[in-house]
Amino acid sequence: MWIWITQRRRTIWLVAGILGLYVVVYVVVNGLSFEPRKDELHFWPTSLQFSHSWIPSVELLRSYNELSAPLPFVVFGQAEYWFSRGIWAGRCINFALSLAVLLIFVLGTSARHGKRILAVIGVLSMPYFMACATHLYTDTMAVFFTVVGVFLHLRRRSLLSAAAFILAISCRQYMIAFPLGIFVFEVMRGTRAKDLSGLKFPWPAVWQFVACASLAGWVALWGGFCPPAAAEAQGIATVQPEVIVFQNSLYALACLGFYFVLPEMILFRGRFHMPSGLVRIAMLCLVAGLGLCFAMFPPWANTAQSQIPTMGYMDKLMHVLLPDIARIAIYYILAALATIRFLRWNLEGSLVLANVLLMMKAHLAWDKYMLPLIVVLWFLGLVSYETAGPQQPARSVAGVPA
Repeated sequence: MWIWITQRRRTIWLVAGILGLYVVVYVVVNGLSFEPRKDELHFWPTSLQFSHSWIPSVELLRSYNELSAPLPFVVFGQAEYWFSRGIWAGRCINFALSLAVLLIFVLGTSARHGKRILAVIGVLSMPYFMACATHLYTDTMAVFFTVVGVFLHLRRRSLLSAAAFILAISCRQYMIAFPLGIFVFEVMRGTRAKDLSGLKFPWPAVWQFVACASLAGWVALWGGFCPPAAAEAQGIATVQPEVIVFQNSLYALACLGFYFVLPEMILFRGRFHMPSGLVRIAMLCLVAGLGLCFAMFPPWANTAQSQIPTMGYMDKLMHVLLPDIARIAIYYILAALATIRFLRWNLEGSLVLANVLLMMKAHLAWDKYMLPLIVVLWFLGLVSYETAGPQQPARSVAGVPA
């Protein structure tokens, strides 16, 4: 009884601390009332297109000039339709959704108090998390629905999980990587089961497939993977099925090493383990193959040449500190760390593989595109501590042996 009271008190203090942090951020950013800037300069006018009626027309859903799926613009537009508070209301929605994500970390797992604090710190260490939360961007809403989808899947609420992922895909099309990664993991887990006679119908995999298939509805509406006006205006080559940019995946792996693996090694000491036996041999082969990939497809440009100072923090930093060859070598080391970290086949590894492969279809290599995956990985790290007993090492996510 006393232990339960103590844990509850610690949770209350942690929630209070997060709320206090958000109050400070709200004050620092002038109450979210600053003038539109960066992508808000075109996101806000697009949102206003959806503010004239409470049901957007099919023609508007097809013709708006943005690369992202329309749900955030519809929500921001409806906030203006009902409340007429300008861009401030849309920013407040993102701000509240980012807070909800952190509260899921705190209240949605039974991991130890200290681990939850470290996971929250890990999320906040990703600079794009709070940056997107304080602007009228589409990423925060996509992150929220993705975390909710993963949370519900781990609790075997498969239908609700699929619904959350459908909403996430309706925010950013590349969120399909998450139901796809879960689908592959569930199928593989079913085929590896020793007692096939005792298997139940694979509803989790079926509903994740349904979530993935929801993207087909948008493709049918647009005649491609984004609205045709945006594809034509921006000249996005990767909307063509035959175009892939392999170096974008390599840069994504490097970002994963920089923004997640290194902070995790610092915050969660002992989480990074070198494999042994046959797994070590496979690791060495993969790392060697990765080096060959970096030699053939070096991620030279990425976003460093952009005039936007917040586009590609890692890339811009490395351009300032290192010559080109050394920069690519650092990217290779970071990507190798990420490869070793997620070498074992579990839910984490499946999600990483799906996201990294999908980045080959991204129109540019940008650190921000890894934000949803990094937030989910911090959450899954908490779940692995939750499934392990207090005297046991953390197990693979979802209690499945790696």
